[in-house]
Amino acid sequence: MPPTTVLIRHADVPSEMGTNPALSADGLARAQRLRHLLGDAGIDAIFVTRLLRSRQTAEPIAADLRITPTVIDDVDALVTAIRARPSASRVLV
Repeated sequence: MPPTTVLIRHADVPSEMGTNPALSADGLARAQRLRHLLGDAGIDAIFVTRLLRSRQTAEPIAADLRITPTVIDDVDALVTAIRARPSASRVLV
């Protein structure tokens, strides 16, 4: 049985995005709320992409849980990494 996977979309970015925007003030606040919402969910692995918005969304909960996010941009590699986790694992993507 595969691990439980919590899939989130990155938090808000400014409307004039560019190619790799940082989170907006609202996005940073949402990332903080996420850490409170999922802080006791038993997350034991965090996967992000190289994009700043992905990393910034995960930073607060990763810091609280003392988890270093793993950067994976390729979907197939991500699926392989998730499936390699123990079935009791809880993964945040």
